[in-house]
Amino acid sequence: MKRPLRETNSDPVQLRRLTLALGLFAVLLGALALPGCSGCWNPFTRQSAQKDDEEDKDKNDPKRKPKPDFEFFELQKNGKRQQLEALPSDDLMALKPGHWASVRQPARANNFNFNGDLLTAATDSSGRPLNLERTLYRLQMTRPAALPKGQTKQLESLVFVPRREGRQGNRPMVLSRLRSRGGGSAIEESFAPALMEPFQ
Repeated sequence: MKRPLRETNSDPVQLRRLTLALGLFAVLLGALALPGCSGCWNPFTRQSAQKDDEEDKDKNDPKRKPKPDFEFFELQKNGKRQQLEALPSDDLMALKPGHWASVRQPARANNFNFNGDLLTAATDSSGRPLNLERTLYRLQMTRPAALPKGQTKQLESLVFVPRREGRQGNRPMVLSRLRSRGGGSAIEESFAPALMEPFQ
């Protein structure tokens, strides 16, 4: 004997619950089908974790000397060591007074990422910027400098060495200063370039 079919009253609340449950199930099923980042199974994450562990061991080693926060590096050119390179590259760090020059300097932040500015200026031997010829104005060039931790970057800048007509003695220097965005100086070095003659 067949049982008679029951008439069902479609309750709107039950219908909404059923629709919501089916929709949620479809979303979860779709999420499983998406490709993942492989973060948990990625061999590179294991390697980086091992590298971090080794760095932590090195940091806790009492024999290890702490590195300075910042370093300017010396360039090796044909057996000569120089800290600043005039561009286009040459063997001698030579600048011509009264002319603009592009200079490059390798730098690195050892202990943290650094976002700041590189200040470049022609100075006297005491570090004061030189007056531009026949004016009372001084020129300093600044540019943004971002140094990722542990990576050496080549920082390029412009410098103008004014003519020093009639002034003997003080040889112009080129000042490079890294400073943080807040204005504090991080590292500062001066370099003595070779000066070209006017006819060169």
